[in-house]
Amino acid sequence: MIPEKMRSSIGSDIPCISIITSAYNGENSLRQCIDSVRSQTFTSWEHIIIDDGSKDGSRRLAENSALEDSRLRVFIQPHRGAPHARNRGARTTNVGSQYFLFLDQEDCLKPDALQRLYNYLEASPKASAAFGGAIWQDDDVPIAIPPVRLQAIPGGVTLSQTEKLQFAHVIAACPISAPGQCLIRRDAFFRVGGFDSSLAPCDDWELYLRLTALGTIDRIGASTLDWRKLGENDIGSKQKIRDARALLFRRWMHSNNASPEQRLLARASFAYAMYGGEADACRGWALSAAADGNWRYATFNLLRAIRLELAALPVRVEAWIASIRPESEDALAAT
Repeated sequence: MIPEKMRSSIGSDIPCISIITSAYNGENSLRQCIDSVRSQTFTSWEHIIIDDGSKDGSRRLAENSALEDSRLRVFIQPHRGAPHARNRGARTTNVGSQYFLFLDQEDCLKPDALQRLYNYLEASPKASAAFGGAIWQDDDVPIAIPPVRLQAIPGGVTLSQTEKLQFAHVIAACPISAPGQCLIRRDAFFRVGGFDSSLAPCDDWELYLRLTALGTIDRIGASTLDWRKLGENDIGSKQKIRDARALLFRRWMHSNNASPEQRLLARASFAYAMYGGEADACRGWALSAAADGNWRYATFNLLRAIRLELAALPVRVEAWIASIRPESEDALAAT
């Protein structure tokens, strides 16, 4: 806990919010990111930029920006990845700040983002974090990202439709598109241990799961971020994301720190995320192809959907049995 005399307050020299950005070869977008922070209606902030071994002009750009605004500080490290840079940035912040926001170098905050998120958390002591919506800037055409609202996880687990998300909602599907949407309580971040580099690029999702142990993660009714999803469209990046998702689910499925219910939810979510969602897409493609008379493509996708459903069947059956037989949790806990 931070001693009361060291805590920030509006109007003091100690910032209320610490914004941390990991910068790596981002000179084409970093300036807009920095400007979006400097344009905030909420002014009690500091911006920590960790240059993660950039080979372009990112470092020079950040350092020149720091000369223009003393609230911006720049630190340099060899390339070790965004999770490590974010953790280092968090440790470098003013010890009196109350909240963290991890803003990616390609993203931009809405002008009132910090004010909205700060006001919400100040009025919601039971929340460990709060997040706003994201607007995807795709070729300068803004697209609102709809909130994730799963009705149920396969395996008989029904989710309540709430703005106050708990473990079950977050394990089902990551509700936050980019970390810059989310304002996190400083003490909660350090209590759960920060980002896990081994789970990149799903390290932010796994952090949210651990944060639910300390309080809900609440959705506010406003968009707070312009999001640009860069570098995830090539085959290698997609496979890296898929591998990280699988590792995330397996860790929670077998974690000694997870409750039997959480392990059950991880199993059911694993079945849906790794197989069910793709199977749904294949069925849709099959129906579309059949409507166009392309029976070869329709058959191909229908068979693919069947294979995916069969691959998911064992874990779905296990999750369903556990959901209707409480005594099976003892066996689940022993795995």
